[in-house]
Amino acid sequence: GYEIVLAETARQALVYYQRHVPDLVLLDINLPDGNGLNILQEMTGADPLSYVVMLSGDTMREKIVMSLDRGAKTFIAKPFNRKRLLVIHPL
Repeated sequence: GYEIVLAETARQALVYYQRHVPDLVLLDINLPDGNGLNILQEMTGADPLSYVVMLSGDTMREKIVMSLDRGAKTFIAKPFNRKRLLVIHPL
C-alpha cells in the first residue's frame, strides 16, 4: 500500500521531494553528485515536518551527530535489515 519514489542523485532527490512531499525519506549521506547532509538541511529547512532517516556505511560519530543536528529523525548504519526499517516510522 505504499508508493515508492526512487532518486539516484542529490538533484533528483530535491526535485522529487518537492513534487511528491513524501511521508518518509531514506537519504544516504554519500550521493553521486552531492552530500546527503546538505540535501537533508534543504529538506528540513523547507519542510520542518519532514521525516528524514539518514543512511550510511560511514558510521563516524561526527556524521551521525551532524545528521541529527540537521533534522534527521534517526540514523541507520548500512548494512541494515527489513526489521530495522519497520521500526523507524510510525505510520
